[in-house]
Amino acid sequence: WAQLIIEGGLPATLILVGLLVWIAKRLLLTLRTLEHGKAKTVFWLAAIGVIAAGSLPDYPLRTPLFQVVYVWLILALAIETKVRQTNATAR
Repeated sequence: WAQLIIEGGLPATLILVGLLVWIAKRLLLTLRTLEHGKAKTVFWLAAIGVIAAGSLPDYPLRTPLFQVVYVWLILALAIETKVRQTNATAR
C-alpha cells in the first residue's frame, strides 16, 4: 500500500481513497437493502478484507492472480448491489 502511494503520488492516493469510499458505500447498501444483509456484509468484508490485510506485510495484490481475483470480487459486489438496488426501487 505504501508503494502505491509513494510511486503513484496524489493521483493514486485519490483513486485508492475513492475506491475505499465506494466499497464502504456498497457495504452499507448491502447491509440496509439486501435480504440477509448482515451475513452478506460480513462475507464481503471478509473476502475483500483478507486480501487487503494480507497485502500489508506482503505483496499478494502485486501478483496477477490476486489482482484478477480482487477485481472479480469488486465487480461481483458492484453487480450484486446494483441488481438489488434496482429491484428495491422497482417495488
